[in-house]
Amino acid sequence: MKVFKFGGASVKDAASVRNVAHILEIQRGGEQLFVVVSAMGKTTNALEQIVHACYEKQNYADHFSALKTYQMTIAQELILASVAENPIIPAMETLFCKLEQTIQQSASYSDFDALYDAIVPFGELFSTRIIFEYLKYNGKNCRLINAFDWVKTDNYFRSAKVDIERSAEQLQHIMVQHPDVPVFITQGFIGSSAEGNPTTLGREGSDYTAALAASILQAESVTVWKDVAGLFNADPKKMPDAQKIAKLSYKEAVELAYYGAKIIHPKTIKPIENSNIPLYIKSFLTPEDEGTSICRDVETETQLPFFIFHDNQILISISVKDLSFITEESLHHIFGIINRCRVHVHLMQNSAISFSICVDNDPVRCRQLIRLLSEHYTIRYNENLELITVRHYQHSDRNALLTDKEILLEQRSRTTAQFVVRNLKN
Repeated sequence: MKVFKFGGASVKDAASVRNVAHILEIQRGGEQLFVVVSAMGKTTNALEQIVHACYEKQNYADHFSALKTYQMTIAQELILASVAENPIIPAMETLFCKLEQTIQQSASYSDFDALYDAIVPFGELFSTRIIFEYLKYNGKNCRLINAFDWVKTDNYFRSAKVDIERSAEQLQHIMVQHPDVPVFITQGFIGSSAEGNPTTLGREGSDYTAALAASILQAESVTVWKDVAGLFNADPKKMPDAQKIAKLSYKEAVELAYYGAKIIHPKTIKPIENSNIPLYIKSFLTPEDEGTSICRDVETETQLPFFIFHDNQILISISVKDLSFITEESLHHIFGIINRCRVHVHLMQNSAISFSICVDNDPVRCRQLIRLLSEHYTIRYNENLELITVRHYQHSDRNALLTDKEILLEQRSRTTAQFVVRNLKN
């Protein structure tokens, strides 16, 4: 058993879906494949626009129409037959009817995150249905497994915690019923709670789904198919001279994921490290290339600096209103509010009278966070910032990184430097 994960860029149009089918054919090697698929292209972003429109009681019709046109165009281009003979079309019509029904019920959701998790999973439902119907139409023996049926979570919407024991029981029960199926397809990123509510695992959570499945099924390996040739020490789009890493240890991968390297989801490594399952990052454009391997046995860890960039950051500074010290009791209270608002802190720093955090500028969560904190503290904040993290920091990196940038907060350890900056060119 091998586990493959295909991200949104690898299934963004009809040609990409055909390429996925080609990769499955040439890379299977006679073994069973468990294939995890993300939403196509920018579908998740499009569904997020619908969620925001619904939550703000605005018109969503244009967003819905554009999304349906995009998905149906891929379906029609994949199978050049009449609508009556194209099996993807009726399957997609059914899903869009369900999506519209969910949207029409949006007024019953008082919680934004619960509404988000009711609507956004349709992206993965669309992509897996299209791929499954296309493979089946072309005579491939495959089975579609609904991730709602096996990825079991709590009700922590938009960042649900997986119940690994229940998920393992569910998936193993499904798999033993189909021992001779060569290819299984399921959705990444999504799951369901014990109450049957749809949930999501956090953006880019499909990697975690793949790792979870690999651990449960004791797979030989996990391969994450990307639009880059492996793991680089920086985003090649931001730093054209970025270097590819041939091999990386689980430990170093965990550190990079923690600091937000977008190539891997933060929760991905633990399930496969526990079972000593190697993770390969390869390009779907050049599948024959070796890519990057992440595994336990790495003789010499790379000391190349890794550069991680987070855009759209907000720096929030919190002070006690009477200018007294920020105490442990204050921090306990502040973190309680942060946890309540489900905000993930990328960086924190405190002084005698203030405590600062750098977080993603999520418009709903940050607005709630600032409102609740303002009831007890004096709040100041700066938006439109960037967080730059350098793992294996070298002082020579500083000048090139920080040219035309104002440093608002800086923090260093023995191996890592972080800078919250404002771009002076904007």
